[in-house]
Amino acid sequence: MTLLQRLKDETSSEHAALEARLPLMHPDLTLQDYVGVLQAFYSVVQPLEARLDALVLPEALEWPERRRAALLEADLRGLDQAPVPPDPGSAQAWADLTGAEALGACYVLEGSTLGGQLITRQLGRLGLSAEDGGAYFAGHGVHTGARWKAFRAALESSVPAEQADAVLRGARRTFLAFHGALA
Repeated sequence: MTLLQRLKDETSSEHAALEARLPLMHPDLTLQDYVGVLQAFYSVVQPLEARLDALVLPEALEWPERRRAALLEADLRGLDQAPVPPDPGSAQAWADLTGAEALGACYVLEGSTLGGQLITRQLGRLGLSAEDGGAYFAGHGVHTGARWKAFRAALESSVPAEQADAVLRGARRTFLAFHGALA
């Protein structure tokens, strides 16, 4: 079984729980609900990305080009909301994230760009677009599929078999962080 198949299979319950908690696909989604999701995501993504920036990640992952906290900030500002600075404990929560666990976190962050394509269509009902409040979920736009394939290939080639369990821990930890932020 490949690492990617393990990640998909062994984090499916965490992934499903997160999707169930998100109101983004509900027909009664309000702008207030959406802003709440953006703030919750920012509280996870900003400190997580700061930790990922401090680690040495495989160059093939193209980490700097995949950063998305700035998109959350732009979306919030575009909706006349100030990003709520993450709790100081948020940064501390990621302080012990190892390099291998970071790859699992990257898997979750990059994987969310795929689901974001569906969410972007739903946001249109609120009058939002990638240029106007929906940049985070628009991911890489028309390049999302190609960027996901490149990420998958880079991840598979970058992780030795003995680090697979750590990558899985990092992915689970990231799903749970998002779940907790939405609670």
